[in-house]
Amino acid sequence: MIELSVIRDLVTIFGVIAGFSYYVLTVRNAQKTRELTLKAQKQSADTRQAQLLMQIYSHLREDKFNTHYTGLFRYEWEDYDDYREKFGDDLEFRAMMNYVCSFFEGVGVLVYRKFLDPQLVDDLMSSYVFRVWEKIGPYIKEARIRRNRPELWDKFEYLYDETMKIYVQEHGHRFSSKPST
Repeated sequence: MIELSVIRDLVTIFGVIAGFSYYVLTVRNAQKTRELTLKAQKQSADTRQAQLLMQIYSHLREDKFNTHYTGLFRYEWEDYDDYREKFGDDLEFRAMMNYVCSFFEGVGVLVYRKFLDPQLVDDLMSSYVFRVWEKIGPYIKEARIRRNRPELWDKFEYLYDETMKIYVQEHGHRFSSKPST
């Protein structure tokens, strides 16, 4: 017959094995739960980005945006002083410029705050960003200095820089809105 002390030892050993097995199963279950939660959070973030992108795309396709966007390219100026002389009092032109720049400033804030992946911006509208910034950017940079407004359209410039980095990585050269000769 088996002694009582052997039975006690066996019960203790099986209890330790059962406790350890329970601990391992609990840890594995917690790890799987964490992985599923992270996956769901990523899918939710991706869905939010897709929704933001579609709202941006919708605005980009509006007649008013396209009218103002194309309207900007009808105007020419040499430098900041020439711009101020020609268009400083032209409220129609300034409204056009503000409308377009405000749109890109807003998208820039979303990219800057990491609510929107700059790769999505590049995929959807990099040429819009590049053409407008290359047209208006030199004026904006000078206006920041002369008007003591360092924040003026700074997220638009950030958007331009981030989108250009991606464009260069993908194409091996900088975008240029000027026709090649």
